[in-house]
Amino acid sequence: MSADGYRLVPEKIVISAPLMQGGLVEDYRAHINPDLFQDQKELELALAASEDAAKKVDLTDALVLKLSYKNICDIDHLDAMEKVHTLCLDNNVIGRIENLGHLTNLVWLDLSFNNITKIEGLETLVNLKDLTLYHNQIEHIENLDMNKNIECLSLGKNRVNSLDCVGYLRGFSKLRMLNLEGNAICNEEEYRLYVIGFINQLDYLDFVMVNEEERVRAQETFQDELMILQEKEVIEKTTRDRDAAQKAETELLKLANLSVVQNLFEDMLEEDSELSKLRTLPGVNEMLEDYQDQVNEACEEFRALGLEQYELRKTEHWAFSEVVQRTRNKAATEARKLVEMFNTEKVQTVQEVLSMFNRAGDEDTKFSGIEDMYEAKKRLQNLESRINGLRDQLISIEVKQLEIQDKMLNEFETRYGDIKNKNLELQNTCFRRVEDCETAHSTALGELCNSLAEKLSNGELDHLAEETRELIGNKEVLDTAIQGSNDIHIGKLLAKEDETRAEEMTMFKATLNCFKETKLLKSRARLAEIKQLSQDLKTDIKSVLVEISEQNDDDEYA
Repeated sequence: MSADGYRLVPEKIVISAPLMQGGLVEDYRAHINPDLFQDQKELELALAASEDAAKKVDLTDALVLKLSYKNICDIDHLDAMEKVHTLCLDNNVIGRIENLGHLTNLVWLDLSFNNITKIEGLETLVNLKDLTLYHNQIEHIENLDMNKNIECLSLGKNRVNSLDCVGYLRGFSKLRMLNLEGNAICNEEEYRLYVIGFINQLDYLDFVMVNEEERVRAQETFQDELMILQEKEVIEKTTRDRDAAQKAETELLKLANLSVVQNLFEDMLEEDSELSKLRTLPGVNEMLEDYQDQVNEACEEFRALGLEQYELRKTEHWAFSEVVQRTRNKAATEARKLVEMFNTEKVQTVQEVLSMFNRAGDEDTKFSGIEDMYEAKKRLQNLESRINGLRDQLISIEVKQLEIQDKMLNEFETRYGDIKNKNLELQNTCFRRVEDCETAHSTALGELCNSLAEKLSNGELDHLAEETRELIGNKEVLDTAIQGSNDIHIGKLLAKEDETRAEEMTMFKATLNCFKETKLLKSRARLAEIKQLSQDLKTDIKSVLVEISEQNDDDEYA
């Protein structure tokens, strides 16, 4: 503070519920047009009414929030604003875009006139159409890859200094209005034509309408650059599509427990320390290629059959889930009807009792007869005692549907188990086939080495390197290498088989346990609901009894 007690720097404000409520009030008041009122009194009444209406709005239901000129330093405490589609935080001192990820309904976001240095934190705002970051300190246009619905982007008066950003914005096909005025790039020669040429769907650039003549001229001026960029974009798109397809394939194989087929051959050879030695022998690389083709063929057949099994498993899972849900719905409907019937009877009985209580027209005749009092009490107590019967009926319905579920679950376990057993059979077939390929390959390697040794003794391999000839001539070393290689391959193969088999059993058990746990949790919740319903009904009836007792000042009855 200064010497005279005044604050020289405004206090930084944190977003709070009162601040947000005040923002709603200001917004409501701003919609009042003074010109529509005859005098100041009418205007003041309208403003007061709008303020009252704003104060009644629950923040969780607010669709628009404007907190401009509040000296806000951080974006925070907006957890309750999930429905908001328009958020204005302009003219504050915000330094970072953060804590907006949950506001997935945002369509318009205004963060102009702040101290923001980087575009970030907007990844989940996929519905965003209008983004205003005018007059900040941003140098790069980035991190908007998930915001492909943007139609209006304002980045004027920032520090963007490279036309490379224009290439980045080509990926935003819905972008119609772009403002970059006031950035260093605007000083580039032919800036406007460049932007229009590379983002040719723009309707407005820097608040000036783009005409058709400009589009044509821009396309002609930068034809060569555009062609190069388009070729690059095609390559990048192809790469992205391929990566996406590979990712989808990997995820699918994981769900179907077929991940092993992707790199089985490479995994088997990965730790083979003898392979580099054997590869120096003529003919070995060709044998390895044939071996790999055989393994891939076995894996591809396993993949195709395994995916068929996966579809069967999904169908079985879906069908069982549907029939279980229908059983639950049927039981819930039956229980609901019983509760509704009882509630109808309860309301009717209470009304009749109160009618008996009030049928006389004055105090002297209220419940004039002891018989009426006794009858009212009896009817309420009878209704109260019947609550236990209702509770037992509801529990019986729940138990019955649980028994049905248990029977269905046993049948599902059998059918699902058949699919699991078929999967295990397919796994065994694939791994035994690959194992046979490995055995054949190892045998062929041994025969090749014998053949090479014979040729070596006949002087037919003099053209080979001396080191290679020495290896061929050392049968013990070669036999050890072939056997070591075979052991490594078989060991890796069996380990992969154990992993795949274990995963199949885990998935089978997990599916069954999930259904069993869900059944248990839902049953517990339903029984708790029945218990609470019973208590609430008894409380209702007792409250009527107490009311009658108090009004008649009958301590004995109470």
